[in-house]
Amino acid sequence: MVMGELSPADWTAELERSGRVVFPLRKRPNVRRIGLTLPFSFAGVVFPLLALRDAEGTPRLMLLLVLGFSIMSIVCFVWAARSRQPHLIVTPNTLHVGKRPVAWPADVRLLNSYVTDPAVLESWLNERRPTPSVS
Repeated sequence: MVMGELSPADWTAELERSGRVVFPLRKRPNVRRIGLTLPFSFAGVVFPLLALRDAEGTPRLMLLLVLGFSIMSIVCFVWAARSRQPHLIVTPNTLHVGKRPVAWPADVRLLNSYVTDPAVLESWLNERRPTPSVS
């Protein structure tokens, strides 16, 4: 269940039930690009390994560099796909982006990557904005 694709009534119910609503990032374009570039990274691992058997000197060094960069890119792609941070977390009194609490600003900058309709989320947040205490 992805909160960003549900209705404001569902968000309210979740807030009342658990005391917070967590909006994870939806799929980002960078994660979609992984599907296109990951095969090239694997090819960058397989072909140098095959060619390294017969290579010597400078060609061997170049193949090792290509192999190293390919392995690093695979690790980065996997990390990007698994860590879809930061989450937008709404509690009754606070608003967090990731682990960092933020104030309830007059103009909340909302990204399309949290919800399908940012205007709906902004109006829902404005309804729940804590009233400032008067001293």
